[in-house]
Amino acid sequence: MSTSYLPEILHDETGYTTEGNPKLETGWLEVSRGLFLVLMSHFIAIIATILFVWLVLAVADLNAVLRRTASPRVDWKGISLLVGTLLYGVAMLISYVMMLIGQWRCLYAPERAWAKTYMFLCILCILAVPAVNIAAGLINGFDKLFVVDPDQIGRSKGSGQYLQLAGAILALSSSIFFILFLRAVAMCFHDTFNIANATVYLVFTIFLALGSTYLMFSDPAFLEDARQVSKLAKGRLKSYLDLGMALWVFLGTIVSFLWYLWLIISVRGSIQRGLEERRVALASLR
Repeated sequence: MSTSYLPEILHDETGYTTEGNPKLETGWLEVSRGLFLVLMSHFIAIIATILFVWLVLAVADLNAVLRRTASPRVDWKGISLLVGTLLYGVAMLISYVMMLIGQWRCLYAPERAWAKTYMFLCILCILAVPAVNIAAGLINGFDKLFVVDPDQIGRSKGSGQYLQLAGAILALSSSIFFILFLRAVAMCFHDTFNIANATVYLVFTIFLALGSTYLMFSDPAFLEDARQVSKLAKGRLKSYLDLGMALWVFLGTIVSFLWYLWLIISVRGSIQRGLEERRVALASLR
């Protein structure tokens, strides 16, 4: 890891240094606050998801208890799931808006190492993903509505499926641009550890996306019918490959998400150390 997080000091002909430029210092401070909001948005999403899964698992027992103490005509299971789903949707919306606000604050980063450009492209992709997914859902609904043969539903790939693929590509692109932004920030502060950390994580993400793409287009049989797993004992190579790829994607997604949070925390720490060193350097010049 680099021993110094202080960005380069630029001098003009009069000897003035940009190290004391308040706009530059405020910009990095806003980036640090923006990364904090991004972290909080992910923590909100994690907590909301855990609580929602717990609700889904516990609602059956809750429904049994309420039926013994209240009118059996009331569908407490449906009401509980409806309220939980609405609250979960509100929490995820708050998380999404908070992430956008945080990334918008990251646009205060100076245009060094293409940091501002990467963040701008990241925000564009994030804003486009919901629109593309909504359009895909509407088109899939119309396709199912006008299909004459019910057996053909889901067998042929229509424009809705291709829009879903486009949404997945946009979501992946937003993640890649955000990682490139974090790498650019680390470059501004000469943080060699996080430069390498972001680079390795980016390669890991690409391999994980390739595995997900393979599962999307290979149609593994064991994902459709759990009994197909028994065929592994017969030495079917494709089944081994499909199952191994599914395990890789599942475990890799968990590792990728935890690694992603750690990378944000680490780069934010670089900014804070750089700002602290800047204050100390300025104080010593007075």
